[in-house]
Amino acid sequence: MLFIILSCIGFISPNASALSLAPFEHNAGTASALMGALQLGFGALASMGIGFFHALTAVPLAAIMAASGVLAGVAYVLGKRAIKEPIAAGETGMAIH
Repeated sequence: MLFIILSCIGFISPNASALSLAPFEHNAGTASALMGALQLGFGALASMGIGFFHALTAVPLAAIMAASGVLAGVAYVLGKRAIKEPIAAGETGMAIH
């Protein structure tokens, strides 16, 4: 399962980054910096959570990964409701709204 999850990150991460930055045409640098800081912060929290258990098994890793997946799903469902106008690609492949 770890291999499958890590191999999916290569597909998901660039597309999620591009779609999340698409609405911020004029503030793309600031939005990208905020996204990077949040990724680093959540990674640090996940590492701290795994280290908190002091376990010699992979159970804390699996629990943190499962919790992260559930939280990502919740964020997707809640964020999907907030989007009023979906972002689509134009003829040139660039995002249009």
